[in-house]
Amino acid sequence: ESVTKFNSRLADLYQTKLKVDSAISAEILKILRARLLCHNRGLLDKKERDCMSKIEEKEEIIENLQEDIEQLQKLTNECRGIHDSQVNRDKSLEKNFKKDFPDMPALVLEQLGKMYKKRPKMHQRIQTSVALVSELSRCCVSGERPIFLLAECLDYLKGLDTLDSFSNASPNTSEETWATLCRIRRLKVESELKMKALSLEVAEADATVNVFQKKMIKNKEMLSSLQGELRVIRKDKLHLIHNLQIQLVMKQGLVEIDIQGFISDFEDAILINRVCVDRMNEDIKASLVNARTIFSGQPLNKECDHQAADSVSRQ
Repeated sequence: ESVTKFNSRLADLYQTKLKVDSAISAEILKILRARLLCHNRGLLDKKERDCMSKIEEKEEIIENLQEDIEQLQKLTNECRGIHDSQVNRDKSLEKNFKKDFPDMPALVLEQLGKMYKKRPKMHQRIQTSVALVSELSRCCVSGERPIFLLAECLDYLKGLDTLDSFSNASPNTSEETWATLCRIRRLKVESELKMKALSLEVAEADATVNVFQKKMIKNKEMLSSLQGELRVIRKDKLHLIHNLQIQLVMKQGLVEIDIQGFISDFEDAILINRVCVDRMNEDIKASLVNARTIFSGQPLNKECDHQAADSVSRQ
C-alpha cells in the first residue's frame, strides 16, 4: 500500500513537473515573441526614418533644381531676346545697303551686291564654338589677331582680307566705293557671326534647361517611389500594432497539423471551437447512419422483386 501511495505521489509530482516545465516554456516563448515584436517594430521605425530622410533629401534636390531651371529659363529668354535684337539689326543692315551707295547705277549696284554677299569659307570646327565665333566676329572689324585663335579662325580672317583686296573689284568701281563696300561687308559679317554665336548660346541654354528638366523628372519619379515605399512601411507598422498575437497552450491531441518544431508550422492553421467540431462529428455520424440504412434496404427490395417474379412465373 505504501508503494502504491508513493507511486501515486510520484506520478502527481511528475505531472506537476510537466505543467511547470510547460508554463516555463510558454513564458520563455512569450518573452521571445515580445522581443521579436520589438525588434520588428525597431526595424520598421528605422526604415521609416531612413525613407523620410531620403524623401526630404529628394524634395530639397527637386526644389533646388526647380530654382535652377527657373533661373536658366530666365537667362535663356534673355539670350533669345538679344538674339532677336541682333536678327533685327542684321536685317536693317541688309535694308540699308542701297542707302550706302546713293546715285549708283543699277548695274554697278548689282555687282556690288554680289560682292557684298561673298564670304570666306568657315571651318566646321569653328561653327560649334560660341567663344570662337564671338571672338571671330570681334576680330572682323578690329583687325586684331589674338594668339589663342585657332588656325581655322586665322584662315577665315585671311580669306576676309583677300576679299577686301581691290584686285577683286570690278573695273567700273572706284577705290572709295570699294572701301565703303568692304567696311559695310565686314559689319555685315560681324553681325552674322554675332547672330551665329547668339544662336549657339540659345541652343546650349535650351539643352542645359532640358538636361535639368530630365534630372528633375528622374528625381520626381524617385520621390514618388520613396513615398510609395513609405506608405508600405507605415501600413506594415499599423498591421503590426493592430494585429496582436495571442499565445495559446493546447493539449497535443487537439492539434491536428504536422508539427516540425517551428512557429511557421502554425502560419496557415485555423483555430476551431470545440462546439463546432462536435457538431460536425454529429453530422458525420448521422450521415453515416443514413447511408447504412439506405444500403441495407436495397437487398430487401431486390429480394421482394425476385419473389414476385417467381410467383408470376408459376402461375
